[in-house]
Amino acid sequence: MRFMMAMLVAGICFGAALTAQTKDGSMQGAEAAQAASNQKSGSSMGASAQRGYSTKNSRPTRGVVINLNEFLATGKGTVNAAQANEAVQKGAVLALMSGTGRSAKIFLVAKADGSPASADLAKLADGTVGVVGKTVTRNGYSMILADVIDVMK
Repeated sequence: MRFMMAMLVAGICFGAALTAQTKDGSMQGAEAAQAASNQKSGSSMGASAQRGYSTKNSRPTRGVVINLNEFLATGKGTVNAAQANEAVQKGAVLALMSGTGRSAKIFLVAKADGSPASADLAKLADGTVGVVGKTVTRNGYSMILADVIDVMK
């Protein structure tokens, strides 16, 4: 039991060290060590990619724009551009639904800098949308950090 507690504390401390940054944005602790290790080994993958949390896609993830609030409340959330723009103005979150039925997968979409992409999705909501970028999955939630958001044919 003590061993398990020690491992838990070590994991928490390690996680805190991974996210530690100074005020000027430079890395320190385990994150700096990981970056140095990546430079020495020639690896261009970040620490999160090496842990298996994210992948960089060159092919677009295709789907339809949904109002996430409505989808979670009613099970139906597909919107057109007018409905999407209205929802964004009210503060709703738009997402991308790839697939249909039980095989459907919901992706939150953010720009590459991490800012929300709901307004961009709203403009394209009338058709099938393709998103190219880094896919990140944590605790069952999937997000695409989008490099490109465009209408697909």
